[in-house]
Amino acid sequence: MNSAAGEPSTSLISPLLIKNLTKNSVKNPIKNLTKNPIKNITAYNLINLIKSRTHCNEIISNAA
Repeated sequence: MNSAAGEPSTSLISPLLIKNLTKNSVKNPIKNLTKNPIKNITAYNLINLIKSRTHCNEIISNAA
């Protein structure tokens, strides 16, 4: 399949994909937060995200 033939189907899928992403962000805010931390972040969530990532990095570096 060449790219020209693929383009129309991609443009049809995009709005559906956006709709599903929006629906999932409401349904799974924590899952969405880890995927897109910049999209819908609060100061409290940002602090916790940094803490959890820092903690994970400490565990990994201690294990190594």
